[in-house]
Amino acid sequence: LPAEVLMDAVSSATGVPDTFAGYPVGLRAVQLPDPSTASYFLTLFGRSDRVTACACERSGDVTLPQLLNLANGQEVHVKIRAPDGRLAMLLKTNGANDRLLIEDVFLATVCRKPSEKDIGAVTMALNGANPKERDDVFRDLFWALVNSKEFAFNH
Repeated sequence: LPAEVLMDAVSSATGVPDTFAGYPVGLRAVQLPDPSTASYFLTLFGRSDRVTACACERSGDVTLPQLLNLANGQEVHVKIRAPDGRLAMLLKTNGANDRLLIEDVFLATVCRKPSEKDIGAVTMALNGANPKERDDVFRDLFWALVNSKEFAFNH
């Protein structure tokens, strides 16, 4: 996905809007009128300078810094753990219904229902987990799905 679309996809999946200096909260990255608006994420993922109409301004190469940012960067981590984000809401509203919660996380991130194999793997990780560990399993699931090829290429 292009930089702006990927940034918006992470925001959409997590339910936590991005903020850009001088613009209202919730403005999507694809709506930014100024390509020089400060954003480390957009710069790292190769946003276009919009100098010409040529697609050659944008690099489609995947780089190690990009992968490291998604895997270990603060932006994704903070959005997943946000107390007013999608995962926190799902953990509150779905209570102890693990299967429903697993389905909701898959739908929010990769836009499909999980397979029985997916459900089995998450259920195995949840076996014997106390409430704090249970929340951590779902945070890890959310993080893993946001970092999957399926998210980056199909969202």
